[in-house]
Amino acid sequence: MSGNNTNKKSVVVGSLLGVIIGATTALFVSPKSGKRNRKDFKNQMSTIQDQVYKIADRTKEKVSDVSQSITKNA
Repeated sequence: MSGNNTNKKSVVVGSLLGVIIGATTALFVSPKSGKRNRKDFKNQMSTIQDQVYKIADRTKEKVSDVSQSITKNA
């Protein structure tokens, strides 16, 4: 069971890093002006931040559920 959680965590972390690296690369190679790139980067980072908060909230809920389940069964 522990290995499965580690795999899920690795996938989430890898996905987030991929999104960040991809967004950064796209900004540096795009033909847009610096001002436009900064605005796009800010918007993308805001979106990523929202996604991370949602994932964190879901993870907290699952941990709480598992904790309560273990407490009831103990």
